[in-house]
Amino acid sequence: MKKLLFLIIALLMYVLPTLVFGQNKGAKNDGVNTNLEHTNKNDLSRSLTRLGEEQIRRLVYNFQHASANFQSFDAVQNEAWNNRLMQNGNWEELGPFNNVTTTEGWSPGNGRVSSMAEDPNDPNTILIGTYFGGVWKTTDGGDSWIPLSDNLTDNDLGIESVAIDPSNPNIYYFGSIYRGLFRSSDAGATWENLGYIVPQQPSTVDFIQKILVHPNNGDVLYVALLDYETYDGVYKSIDGGETWNRILDTSSFLTDIKFKPDDPEVIFVSGRNFYRSPDSGDSWSILPGFNNEYKKFAISKNNPEVLYVLQSKLSQVSNRNIYDKLFKSTDGGLSFTSITHGSNNFLGYSVNADDQTSRVPDYMSIAINPDNPDEVHISGILTWRSLDGGNTFVCTSASSPQEAAALDIGYCHRDIEYMNFIGSTLYICSDGGIYKAEDTANLNVDYYVESNNNMGLSVVSSLDVAPSNDHKLIIGTWDNGSTIYDDVNGWTNWIGGNTRKVLNDFNDFDTNYGMTYNLGSTFLEWELFRTEDRGNSILQLGLPGQYYSTGLTQDPVNPNTIYLGSSSLYKSTNKGSSWSAISSDFSGTIKHVEVAPTDNQRIYVAAGNDRLYRTTNGGTTWSGNLLSYPVSLNVLYDVAVHPTKPNLIAVTGVDFDGLQVYVSSNGGNNWTNFRKNLPNSEGFALVWDDNGNDALYIGTNRTVYYIDNSRESWVGYNNNLPNIRITDFKINDVNNKIYAATLGRGVWISDKCNGCVLGVDEYDVNPVISLYPNPSNGIVTIRVMNPMVVDIRLFDTSGKLVSYLANKQVENEMVLDISKFSSGIYFVRIGCSEGTFTKRIIKE
Repeated sequence: MKKLLFLIIALLMYVLPTLVFGQNKGAKNDGVNTNLEHTNKNDLSRSLTRLGEEQIRRLVYNFQHASANFQSFDAVQNEAWNNRLMQNGNWEELGPFNNVTTTEGWSPGNGRVSSMAEDPNDPNTILIGTYFGGVWKTTDGGDSWIPLSDNLTDNDLGIESVAIDPSNPNIYYFGSIYRGLFRSSDAGATWENLGYIVPQQPSTVDFIQKILVHPNNGDVLYVALLDYETYDGVYKSIDGGETWNRILDTSSFLTDIKFKPDDPEVIFVSGRNFYRSPDSGDSWSILPGFNNEYKKFAISKNNPEVLYVLQSKLSQVSNRNIYDKLFKSTDGGLSFTSITHGSNNFLGYSVNADDQTSRVPDYMSIAINPDNPDEVHISGILTWRSLDGGNTFVCTSASSPQEAAALDIGYCHRDIEYMNFIGSTLYICSDGGIYKAEDTANLNVDYYVESNNNMGLSVVSSLDVAPSNDHKLIIGTWDNGSTIYDDVNGWTNWIGGNTRKVLNDFNDFDTNYGMTYNLGSTFLEWELFRTEDRGNSILQLGLPGQYYSTGLTQDPVNPNTIYLGSSSLYKSTNKGSSWSAISSDFSGTIKHVEVAPTDNQRIYVAAGNDRLYRTTNGGTTWSGNLLSYPVSLNVLYDVAVHPTKPNLIAVTGVDFDGLQVYVSSNGGNNWTNFRKNLPNSEGFALVWDDNGNDALYIGTNRTVYYIDNSRESWVGYNNNLPNIRITDFKINDVNNKIYAATLGRGVWISDKCNGCVLGVDEYDVNPVISLYPNPSNGIVTIRVMNPMVVDIRLFDTSGKLVSYLANKQVENEMVLDISKFSSGIYFVRIGCSEGTFTKRIIKE
């Protein structure tokens, strides 16, 4: 059943790629958020919930995007860029970061953090895993963070677990949903992919729910694995993760695995059952007295005989797993007593624990204060605390800062993935980032402090930019709503939940639109909001159709006119107060609406997954499907119209051969294949720039590329940009900037290419940066013309990053020691303010 369900969902999501996952607004957030058109909610969402809805959503979304050889991207770039200084962009991170203000009663935050691990020898050194933004580290207890995986070819790895080797704190691990297990031996500077835990078939993907490293022997590892096939269970490695054996076959979802703190031979595992092994996993017993629903557990670090188990049950009202009871052991898990709390549901949305909703097992956690085994914290959507050994609980967080202030309790972003004490500080991993409580005994409005400083994790689905010399923009994000930015006020969150599409009024920066969704009685219910005062007041607009996606845009001439795609295209001439249809039914949800900037009668509409239509008279008549032979796309991702040439359009998508880009100079009547030299990834965003050469940018699932009329091939336009999926672009012709939205690393900006130098041959590079000797016996000298700060990456010929040195100040020369590496060919890539320089070197 699980295998069949997974295959059906994976197939549906491949055909319907514009998926919208994550958090909804308020109590409506109680189900599966996938944009499967006209699908019946009851048959699918309940089944998904019982299997772990968030994990399935994450799995199938990324399953379709997995690349067979993700190192080949860097290998191709190194060969193409050898002996060249690529002055292609100079990207800077804009955010959002910490301290996003809010104007309404929503749940502001940063981005989704899934897991955490601390260095047992240094409580200020913490590792976190994020679902889309990679791995991050702090060495000051969360006051600042540095990214550790920006150099990996795919940053949206789907990280569910991280670990630090207690016996060698320079060894890190993280578990990726569809890339397997990764290990770093240099505290996160470089990573080695150890592969999957079990031999993979095309339909199976690992969920490494938890990684456990033996405290005294770093070669001994345990993982809790879920893959929705036949390989569920606990696996053990005795060679540092090189090989694995299954030691517990659970055939069901696992939620956690832990050692008994004073005896690592004793291991506990939770899932639908609760397991105990007394002998390092050689034998197991299912502990009696528990039901067969989802559980989480915690063990007191300073009093290991005290153990709590948080158990859920199936609600007969909502068909959701809600709170059932708490179990406590004072003899190391040999026996338990149960503690009940009547009808209270501590895992739902209500601060009074009186609802029947939850998102178990995705959001379900428990932690014990190591200094006081009677202080127990549990969480689901919100957080709760007991000071009397679990007998009574009080709510310690609210869904919005306004509600928290009214109740004089803390605020942290709802939907808690993980909670853990490090010393006496309680850390929270949520869909809005990291929060911490340093004084857990005293409950007040300042109970939680946001700890996302300089950590840009927003999963940005769309953005719009005002024509201004200053930075003025609006973004829509998964989980954290829509946020407006300007250089004076910073970031302001004005609506919450999942904001799929945003618009800024080109005539009035204070007027903005946001399209959000939540689960309704049939499936997804969409809501459209407008603000005319930067979010201080918000008006919900009526919607004319039923099914929506990202088809929302503004008329380039009349600022009061906006267009909205459902199965038909609708037009409003009064800022969304009323609507009229200007097309017939396109037999599929409209995903994109593009109005030609210099001809507002010419509108292009992308409907379904692979169709494009055009009107030249404002919707009176429409063409047939423009994407006919030789254009054949299984999935159409984006459409772009040139800013001054209404007939010049570009589309990107995928077919059975991978990435495709097509350009038409006559409005879609004929097409030219523009794939050229692009690597076989996927293109998600396109934007034209009227720089005199018809410049075109494409954002892929790895980086940004550029082409114009003066070039026969694409070039990378990604200096200082992390390897990350680009979801949207905007050009600001007033300040000559290009803005890029990313899937998990917020918003980045760069100068656009107006007469920029897109590649300089080696003889022109040498005055700026030179390397010698080459070949080398192991010591390479890097010489620079002027003092500069550089990032140095060393790759082997497969594209694997084998060494990384960040933020090195070079006055004149520095030594690069490659003596420890095997003889062969390597590529040195040096990033600096001048651009990116790549050089092939030979290690003798």
